[in-house]
Amino acid sequence: EAGSIALFSSKDNALIKQLTPDSEPVNCVTFNPRATAQFYCALGEKIFGYDQRNVNEPCETYSFHEEEINQVSVGEKGQYLVSCDDDGTVICLDLTRPGGKCVSKHTTHENICSSVQWVPGRSSEIVSGGMDCKIHHR
Repeated sequence: EAGSIALFSSKDNALIKQLTPDSEPVNCVTFNPRATAQFYCALGEKIFGYDQRNVNEPCETYSFHEEEINQVSVGEKGQYLVSCDDDGTVICLDLTRPGGKCVSKHTTHENICSSVQWVPGRSSEIVSGGMDCKIHHR
C-alpha cells in the first residue's frame, strides 16, 4: 500500500534495496524472461521498468493507461509487454522501441480486466480475464 518494492537476496533472503517510485500501491511485478536483470512494476496508471544492476531509479516509465493497472506480463521473447487495467483495457508495448511504443490497445472487457497473460509457445497471442466473467483470446 505504501508504493514500495523490496528486493531480497535469493541466497539469504536479506533485504537488498527498498524502492519507492511512486505513492501508489504496487499491483504487479514481472520479470523479462530474456533479460532476467530487467523487471517491471505496475503502480497506479504507470509501469516502471528497472534493471537490477542499477535500481536507484527506473530505466523506463510507461504511462499509457488511464485507470489503475492490475497486471503486466512480458512475452517469452522479451520484446512485448502486455498490461490490463480497471476500465477493461489491454495494452501491448514494444519494449525494443524507445519509450515502449504502444502497438495495440483494446477495451475488450465491459469493466475491470484483472488478468492478462501470454499464451505459452505462441508469442503473438494473449488471454485476458475480467470481472465481466469473460475470457478473451487475441
